[in-house]
Amino acid sequence: MKILVSLFVYNERKYIPAFIEYYKRQGCKILVIDNYSTDGTFEYLVKNKISVFRCDTNGAFHLRKLQDALTAQIARQRPHWVIYAGADLYYSFNKSIAETIKEIDAQGYNQITVQHLEAMNTGEQGNKSLQEKFFYGIPLKKLTMISKFQSGFFIIADELRIKDPKPITVPGIVINYGACKPKAEQEQKLQRRQKAWNEGLHKGWGTHYIAHKKREWLWKKEELVYFPETIYWPYLKQIQEQSRVK
Repeated sequence: MKILVSLFVYNERKYIPAFIEYYKRQGCKILVIDNYSTDGTFEYLVKNKISVFRCDTNGAFHLRKLQDALTAQIARQRPHWVIYAGADLYYSFNKSIAETIKEIDAQGYNQITVQHLEAMNTGEQGNKSLQEKFFYGIPLKKLTMISKFQSGFFIIADELRIKDPKPITVPGIVINYGACKPKAEQEQKLQRRQKAWNEGLHKGWGTHYIAHKKREWLWKKEELVYFPETIYWPYLKQIQEQSRVK
């Protein structure tokens, strides 16, 4: 069964090795749309034989154009299942991702819904990876970002859409470490978002960056959930252990 982790990236050279390591260990293939990175991301992906294609949006983080480019490449590869991700987005279940999807497929379901967590930057220092350094965040609504591939498949915002969906919620998490990145990277991403809004992208997509900027991209621990004291911790531990680059 071909399970395709699909994402688009811009300047993720620091983060992409751990991402690739994790999803390979989870039994998945990887498809990347590179938004003309300038930090060596594209060259790294090519060197490591990751399926990668480039999409030029003239310096804007234009979500719709990037999702359309990603969808087109997914359709060309025709996987059995698709996982929509980002270089800082990790899924974790009781079994490996591949084993979990195979079981769900055998039961007749065609989509997986899972608890969404967002990790926040609480000012931790050091050279550890994001997933080994930040342990505070917010549980958010469940997301349906894993789907069987079929004709008419498309991506909208943070959801995968198909005809006649038969979703099932499974124990596990999807966690986003994007808000844990350094201030300079966050500022650049906001500027790219603003350029896309100026070009007509829906202004409701990405407005959380404005709220994050107002607080200088930092959160107080007392306003957040400490993940090691929750039911989510075993899943997070798996991410930490299996994303360590050999």
